[in-house]
Amino acid sequence: LSTDEMQRFASWVNLPETTYLLPPETAEADYRLRIFPPARALPFAGHPTLCSAMAWRHAGGRPPAQASLRQDRGIGLVETDVSLGRPAFLPPPTVRQPLPLALPPPPLTAPPPPARAMHTNRSTMPSAA
Repeated sequence: LSTDEMQRFASWVNLPETTYLLPPETAEADYRLRIFPPARALPFAGHPTLCSAMAWRHAGGRPPAQASLRQDRGIGLVETDVSLGRPAFLPPPTVRQPLPLALPPPPLTAPPPPARAMHTNRSTMPSAA
């Protein structure tokens, strides 16, 4: 199906998302996934991605590594863990870096006199007599 045909069908069925599982365009992927809400294609959406992973498995798809599969997506490869019978996104690798150094607080200055802080003139203030 062409992109236009996929979009027209998605608009016709009027579901929140319609997914299409296609042959991968890269050797690293198990399959390619396209997601179409009624209006326009999406590069990524969480629930359709996970549901399509399970649909691919139930239809007989078997990734080389039984614990995870890779979808070819508009945003790149998306790796999904399917080892427990329910799909879950695999987290990206942890990046460890040192915490930034905290700068010392600026020095405290004496507060301004009340008359100056309120932008008043002492000569117009009532006397305390």
